[in-house]
Amino acid sequence: MASTKLTPILLVAVALALAVPTGAVTIGATDDVFDDNGVVLAPYDGPNGEYASVGADGNLSVDVTDPGVNNNGRTVIRQVFVIENRGDRDARVWLTHDATDSVILYEALSSGVRTEPVIEQRAIQGAENDRTLAPGEQLVVSIAVDTRSEETAVGDRLLSEISLHARLPETTESTGGNETTGGPGVSEEPTGVEVEPISPETVVSENGTDNGTESEPAESFTVEEMDPETIPDDPNPGSKPEPRAVITRADFSEQSAKQTEQLRSRGVDTLTLVGEEVTLDGRRSTINRTNGVDRERRIVKAVDIQAPPGQEDQPAMVRMEVSRERLGVTDPANARIGHLTENGWELLRTNVVSTTEEAVVLEARTTGFSPFAVFSSPEVTYQWTLPDGTTVQGENVQSEFEEPGIYNVTLRVTDALGNTDTTDYRILVNDEPEIAIETPERVTANNSTTLRANVTDEVGNVTVTWDLPNGTQAEGRTVNYTFENGSYDVTATAEDEYGANATAETTITVGPATAGGSGVLSIVSSRGIPVLSWLVTASLLILVPIVALRLWWYGLPSLPGWVAIPIRRRQGPRITAFEDPSWDTHRNEFEISTLRVEDPNGDLETVEISIRTAGGTEVARQTVDFGRTDVYEASPVYIPGIPTADVDPSQKYLVRIRAADTNENEDTATSALQFLPTFEPRFDRGMSAD
Repeated sequence: MASTKLTPILLVAVALALAVPTGAVTIGATDDVFDDNGVVLAPYDGPNGEYASVGADGNLSVDVTDPGVNNNGRTVIRQVFVIENRGDRDARVWLTHDATDSVILYEALSSGVRTEPVIEQRAIQGAENDRTLAPGEQLVVSIAVDTRSEETAVGDRLLSEISLHARLPETTESTGGNETTGGPGVSEEPTGVEVEPISPETVVSENGTDNGTESEPAESFTVEEMDPETIPDDPNPGSKPEPRAVITRADFSEQSAKQTEQLRSRGVDTLTLVGEEVTLDGRRSTINRTNGVDRERRIVKAVDIQAPPGQEDQPAMVRMEVSRERLGVTDPANARIGHLTENGWELLRTNVVSTTEEAVVLEARTTGFSPFAVFSSPEVTYQWTLPDGTTVQGENVQSEFEEPGIYNVTLRVTDALGNTDTTDYRILVNDEPEIAIETPERVTANNSTTLRANVTDEVGNVTVTWDLPNGTQAEGRTVNYTFENGSYDVTATAEDEYGANATAETTITVGPATAGGSGVLSIVSSRGIPVLSWLVTASLLILVPIVALRLWWYGLPSLPGWVAIPIRRRQGPRITAFEDPSWDTHRNEFEISTLRVEDPNGDLETVEISIRTAGGTEVARQTVDFGRTDVYEASPVYIPGIPTADVDPSQKYLVRIRAADTNENEDTATSALQFLPTFEPRFDRGMSAD
């Protein structure tokens, strides 16, 4: 049997840069193997697929320089291009790139919230994160960029080259004899068996090991063919006859030890988010009797594989060639490669790699080595009971949850002899916290101000972290801070113990500082002023300035026998046009079609635009400072969103305009935001939902 062929498809001149355009990504097939076997690349059929295009040369290009990515922030560009297997056999694919850890290429999520752990779990970078595409299957690729820990500047190129790797097995007839052939780390035996290590440091190709550096040849796996009749019905003497039901999470990598311990303390096995799809697998269950896999013991091939020192616990791909004659009329898709463990037979996920009139090649991934057997028609059944009481048959099950809480899934495994075992799997479904900042109606300079975070979260303990104007951070639902005169941005982030988080930001404008002392009432009391006299005096102090201001603004009225006295009328800024606030689906920004502000005195200083949810969470802000001017007009106005906030077309949003002059006169206007029916934002900023 020949070894598999590893061929890269290169993505060159990648345009993944900060804010300003610098180039383009080009994806091109460089070897006919992808034409022969049908592994192709294509733009995704969706909004962000517009960033990808096929040129006259047949190459796929991806250009994401407009609008670019956030500096010192996090950007997710979903569903850009696809890898599709249009061939007639399975193909293993993965990606590599020349960027730092700030760039993650990951399999697009069908639903749910894209937190950093979830994206890392869906990464398709490196051979250890490969995906197997069945004929006709498609994998959608998204790009996540996090520059918060990178020293970057606007215009920096973050990524120059991506490589797509595909491994397509090729088979030949067995040659007979007892010699072992193949490159380092690969054993090609006359038994028609191949073992390929899966390691981020070692990639096995036609020419042996190639990891970019010189290395010593690795020892080969040893493969010894076994007579299926010699495999006992009780391969682990003394073990109980019942199977052992085991549930694993199949759609992400292993949890960290800290997270696993944290979940176990709550009596749960895994963590997910509301709306996120969960895939549970029962194939790690074991069958303790050989005839419990198949009462008729239809074992068409058996081998004993021993790993070289140091690779006993490394994952590997095992391929076994089986003659058509041995399979008989059995559909090869029903066959399973079984791995004999200390707990019994583990039926691995098995793919049909290739078929000919003489033979079939089957492939399975394993984490250990010992006897392996090909069962043509296992009679093991897997029944799942979901939290709503429904039952599902199959080796795996997919589900998602719309409400936070703890849910229980049960697996019942029944072997060919009727023996059964059940196990429970508890899923903690987490929600994202909601946060809004509450501030006093009036904030005065040089006085301590209390800021409060209103947080809603159903699952998990929440910690609130404040980013204060002086560059420091503070924790707690409330925080005290002393402001000076000016305008300040304050940010509060709520993060629960399982990593879900949300951020709110507000701008606080502080006027002149108040005088110290014990206040007017204390002065009245200390001087012995009667209460009635105090009330009269206080009323005059309030009314006289109001009357004077009215006369100054509008002039004296014309009364009989009077001569109108013209007084200079002083006006502040006025918002004269504010039309059609909406979401721009092409620019991924908020838009106001027309905005006009006039100030007859020529003192217009600032125009502020803020967009908030109905609950008060700010999702976008823009401030335009002039110094002094008499008119501001723009058509249209684009307002970028806050990187850590998401825009949800199902929510209500309010757009507020504030215009102020140099004398602190101001005018405000508010309008509801409209969404078009075809709304579908291209960018998910921060760590939020689709």
